[in-house]
This record gives sequence, C-alpha cells and structure tokens, in this order.
Amino acid sequence: VIIFVLAMGVVFTVACTPAPRTGTIGWEGMTTPGSLAKDIPFTASDGRQTTFHKVRGPIAVVAFTSAPADQCCWVSPQLMKLLDRFEGLPVSVAQISLPTGKCPHGPGCMEMCRLGTTRLFSFCDSDRLAWKAYGQPKPGTVFLMDQTDKVIATGSLNNMQAVSDKAYEMGKRLHEAEPDMIY
Repeated sequence: VIIFVLAMGVVFTVACTPAPRTGTIGWEGMTTPGSLAKDIPFTASDGRQTTFHKVRGPIAVVAFTSAPADQCCWVSPQLMKLLDRFEGLPVSVAQISLPTGKCPHGPGCMEMCRLGTTRLFSFCDSDRLAWKAYGQPKPGTVFLMDQTDKVIATGSLNNMQAVSDKAYEMGKRLHEAEPDMIY
C-alpha cells in the first residue's frame, strides 16, 4: 500500500509539472570548441554536388558573413588577408554568406565574381542550412576546424588573431610532417 501511494505521488507530480515555456536558443548541436562541425553539402556553380569536407584542406577556417543579395560577390577583406598568411599551408578558408534575399550563385558566378583567382571557398546560404547546422552563429563568427572536423577555436572576423595564429600553427606543423603534399 505504501509503495502504491508513493508511486501515485510521483505520477501526480510528473503529470502536474508544466511544460517549459521559456529558454535559451540552442541545446544540442551548438558548434563550440571541442564539438564536431557539420559538413556543408553544396552544389558548385558548375552544377557538381559535393561537400566542403571533400574539397577543403586538412585545416579549415569557416566564417559566416552577411551581405545584401545583390552583393553576393562581396568577399571579406579579413578572409582575403588570411589566404595570404596561409599560402603554401594545408589551411582552407571559407566564407558562408547569409544573404538578405535570393542569392544569384549559378553558372558563371566564379568568373563574374572573380573567385577563380582566389583560394577562397565562397558559399551562399540563402536557405540558412549551414547557419542552422552550426548553431545559428551571429554574422562575423569564425570557426577553426582540424582534419576530423573538430572545432578547435571560435572567434570573430573583427578579432581573428587567436584563430589565425592557431590555424597557422596547425597548418605549419602538418606541412612540416608532410612537406611533399601540395595544397
């Protein structure tokens, strides 16, 4: 009888607990140092389908930016500077643009935007798929990932020194271990 009364008390308490109605956005899947970053599937402007993990170098810097849709060719000056710093190292840099309208990426986009002359990966995320997969980071958020997609560090486009230094250190170590690899 005592067990029945205790069990009924637990059932009554659980049944009367109201469902949560407030909280903080994010729970599982937030991309933080130590977590695994989500791979980014994309359709290249020439129509080929692949993922960022398949085409990037072993070390990757991924930055989320925001620009009006009619400026989808805009490239972050901070990211272009990183490309110069990582010349010859196994470090890829990707800009994921979060346009305010429909992004016109398609055939001829690389030539029109002159992206073929850079090593920068430029993705348009008009449906916010990568943004959601990365935990909805604020525009200007930067992620550093190793070859297993583990997030090593995060930062901001406005203050990337720590992320840049860590990426350079990782890239240099990997390059010294495999000097014949071409990146």
